[in-house]
Amino acid sequence: MEPGPQDWRHISPGTIDRRLLNHVRAGDIVSLHDRYARTLTALPRILTGLASSGFAFVTVPQMLAGSGGTYPGMLYHHGPRT
Repeated sequence: MEPGPQDWRHISPGTIDRRLLNHVRAGDIVSLHDRYARTLTALPRILTGLASSGFAFVTVPQMLAGSGGTYPGMLYHHGPRT
């Protein structure tokens, strides 16, 4: 995803959700920072927009379950092969 939501920058919640929704593609992993109020404000619009576009939401363990799962202390360099 380019350029990414860049929610760590001092930008508005509307800019965060527009950047994400305009650039996300199938297979992308979206990482946001919950320490910023602007990100939390943008999150409902992001989730609604992604869901209405057919995206699914999974946890990291769910995503990696098909490739053997996750284990405490294990370092992962890549996810499942598609």
